[in-house]
Amino acid sequence: MGRTSKRSQTAGHEAIRQLAPNTAPEGPGPDPGGGPVSTFPLPPALETAAQAFKQLFTDNGSEYHLLGGQFALVRAMRAALKTRIYDINDTALREALLALVEGDGWGDLSGALRSAGVRIGQAYQNGLPAGHPDKTKPLGVLRSGSTVTGTTAYTSATTSARATMNAAQVSAADKAVATAVLNDSTANGAWAYGRVNQWLGQPKLAAATFDKVSLPRQCALFLDSLVMCGSASQFTAKQLLKTRNVAAQSLPAFTPVTLTNLNAKDDRSTTTNLMLNYTPSQLQTVVAAARTLLSGGGYLVAGCLSGRKYEAGEHPFPEHYILLFAADDNTFLFWDPDVSVTDIAELSGKLGPAIGVLFYDNSDAARPKLSTGLNFNDLSDVDISGHHTKHPKRHRYQIVTLQKP
Repeated sequence: MGRTSKRSQTAGHEAIRQLAPNTAPEGPGPDPGGGPVSTFPLPPALETAAQAFKQLFTDNGSEYHLLGGQFALVRAMRAALKTRIYDINDTALREALLALVEGDGWGDLSGALRSAGVRIGQAYQNGLPAGHPDKTKPLGVLRSGSTVTGTTAYTSATTSARATMNAAQVSAADKAVATAVLNDSTANGAWAYGRVNQWLGQPKLAAATFDKVSLPRQCALFLDSLVMCGSASQFTAKQLLKTRNVAAQSLPAFTPVTLTNLNAKDDRSTTTNLMLNYTPSQLQTVVAAARTLLSGGGYLVAGCLSGRKYEAGEHPFPEHYILLFAADDNTFLFWDPDVSVTDIAELSGKLGPAIGVLFYDNSDAARPKLSTGLNFNDLSDVDISGHHTKHPKRHRYQIVTLQKP
């Protein structure tokens, strides 16, 4: 996704892709107290659908996948790494390492690595010869030959922890654990890309396991996960179908479609609040087909315009991808790979994190919308971060493309 100026340091962007051939198959405001009364519309059938969707992950050891989204492997690595760090007896050393794998310390480290010059950019990729492993990789992933430990950003961020590790009172056993946590030179771009593709291509939902855990590996996975929204949506759908033993060809047909584009602007748009127009007849037909597919047990990957406007030059278009999984009349549920920006407080007991709601709003027959806006007022009322002002937390998405995984 690459919408970092919109969302601080959460997500990146990647168009839907195929796995590399040499990898594994691959209204009123909300009740601030979260009280029982909600003014956010959610048909009972969709509450049931959301619970069933979440249960699939829980039953298959994949809650990390549901709640981590495109950063699922980072979440799983962090949990395993914290368990390893808790083996350290020295309190100061243990706390120094924990501060690097989560919280503000992790935010500083991951933010610095994003700008460390080790990710694949367009100019770098254009200069590569044919056949180079990075020639066809998604922009933004860690370069194959680059290591996290080789960056000044990593060295600087871990200086204090290294000093604590080398203190005289630290036992040899504790120092050995800390060294393994900090000094993993195998965390390069080739490893990260292969591990991410292995996870994407696993046949069904499953727990995440690692042969080695380290802070550099968590960092490498994070850099690649920044650009995984498209693939996370696509391959999660494939895993869900196989987990449910549903053959994709048994589902209702759905023709891939582009519904709108950057030139199709609603005349009420502004330079800082872009709202798209749709062709009414086409949107009506597509929504009906989408409803049929989703009600029949299928999934749809939706490409979106994310937030307040399109940040040209920073992200491909569409900017982000989400996974639609249920429908009831003109209301749809989706799973957001950028899990941190979709968490509707009023519906915490019904949906929970990472699950959002889309609406086909045809109240204005000449200017219908397919978006996270309940109506036009809700669609147009967004804050500086691109979140809807009412009923938070909902990042604004306007659907641009739809396709069956």
